[in-house]
Amino acid sequence: MDYALGQLEYSYRVHGEYYAGSIARQYPDEQAAWDFVDARRDQSVVVRYKDNNVQASALRDMDQGPSWTDNGAGVFAMVWRHWRDELRSQQTTNFRR
Repeated sequence: MDYALGQLEYSYRVHGEYYAGSIARQYPDEQAAWDFVDARRDQSVVVRYKDNNVQASALRDMDQGPSWTDNGAGVFAMVWRHWRDELRSQQTTNFRR
């Protein structure tokens, strides 16, 4: 199965010093990956980091705003829509033969 990765890069500041991190998500197709990235472009995010190692950071879905989780759709719903649409297109193709 082919898939696409949507990658976000972020920066944050701790005690006047800047740091950066990234997060990648797997999607069933390239357009879904772009939708994920584009919807979050230039948005503020909540970054978690370790007090004793501020370069180790993470973004957690539960810390972000409602738009972060695709308005409740989530990855599983996107995968389901992808497979549903694929099956429909195959049925249409088979019907026309």
